[in-house]
Amino acid sequence: MKSRKKGLTFIELMIAIAIFGVLSVVVVRLNVTANKNMTLQMDKQNMMMVAQTQLEKFKTTKTNIGSYTSEGAPGNSFQNISGYYVVVQSNISDSQGGILYEVTVRVRRDPKDYENEVILKGHVLAN
Repeated sequence: MKSRKKGLTFIELMIAIAIFGVLSVVVVRLNVTANKNMTLQMDKQNMMMVAQTQLEKFKTTKTNIGSYTSEGAPGNSFQNISGYYVVVQSNISDSQGGILYEVTVRVRRDPKDYENEVILKGHVLAN
């Protein structure tokens, strides 16, 4: 009776390395995607904070930062605030007993980046 040697053959070792390599690639890709999504989400959150700050600033000063040529198509009126490009637009609506401003704040990382934009709308009643 022949005794069988214990251990791994070369083919078994190559299969184990291939499986480990495929699993490693999958885990690294998931990690990269998760980090990219987290970075984008943090950037959107920062853009929202800038938009809220500008809306609050408008409430106290009632002045615009830039203007729009038409809805969704700002001209070169972006202001660079905290590393973001910001446009504040307001329209005056006549309200009973006061002036009502309809305010739109747009924040972008790049002035030409229509895809990644935060838009915050609000109403401000003038005293």
